[in-house]
Amino acid sequence: MKRTRRNLLRNVSALTASVVGASAAAAARPGAGEETPESVTSARIETTSRECGSEDWSRSSIDDGVVEIQGQVAASFPCHDAVFRSIAQRGSTLYVTIGLEAHSTPCIMCLGTVGYKAAIGLSDDSSVTDVVVRHEGSGGSQPIGRPRR
Repeated sequence: MKRTRRNLLRNVSALTASVVGASAAAAARPGAGEETPESVTSARIETTSRECGSEDWSRSSIDDGVVEIQGQVAASFPCHDAVFRSIAQRGSTLYVTIGLEAHSTPCIMCLGTVGYKAAIGLSDDSSVTDVVVRHEGSGGSQPIGRPRR
């Protein structure tokens, strides 16, 4: 096959899509790369918005054995999906890290935010009394929110 710029770009695009797709699937698993605590029975996260902006926040609550988290992650541009980076438990505190994975759809270029909502099911809601949510970013993870009671 003749090595043209078009063929090269097509091959690089296909490879990039494969790599991004594989890493997004891995990152969507709670605690990818770490062992998820036994007290966690389920975890789901959904991207709810992608907008221009810069506000970074989260709110969490614990009710009937479910940790509910809502938030917004600051991003270099808004074409990302929110994913779990890790879920860990130390003592009675659940540590949740939310990260971002870029997706390949066309996007406006601006400083952005990615909104999300997440739910983490617990096998025994009395084992977790506190939640620390961290947003992974260019400056590393930092605590963002504490649960409402």
